[in-house]
Amino acid sequence: MHGSFAEYLALPRAERNLSIIPDRVSFVEAAALGCRFTTAYRAVVQQGGLKASDSVAVFGCGGLGLSCVMIASAFGVKQVIAIDVTANALEKALTVGATDMVNGKTEDVQKRVLELTNGLGVDLTLDAAGFKATCEDAISCNGEVVVE
Repeated sequence: MHGSFAEYLALPRAERNLSIIPDRVSFVEAAALGCRFTTAYRAVVQQGGLKASDSVAVFGCGGLGLSCVMIASAFGVKQVIAIDVTANALEKALTVGATDMVNGKTEDVQKRVLELTNGLGVDLTLDAAGFKATCEDAISCNGEVVVE
């Protein structure tokens, strides 16, 4: 909108589109919370409806996937399985709240998720990578899908 760098400007639906940044949060930290965390929150909490007794598998441990891991962990989800093809991303996921990790490059994802969940599959899968393979694996790791 015109004037977006002005000291004062009109913003439609400001009550939904603006938040006051607490004094203890820097501008750099606040910038990181924008799109990734709000998208992750909507996926995990609002759409996913996870409860503490649930399990979730997050496919892709980039910015969005790590945000999903953090939010699921913050909400006390019992099992948060991080799935990625790089060891560094998986290690980072463990440091921010994942309980388990699966390397999609070296492991059979579906088989490993079923092992980690005692054959039940997870309650929710989140594809934060957006590839055909991650989408297919996400579907196959859901507890409601019959796996032969």
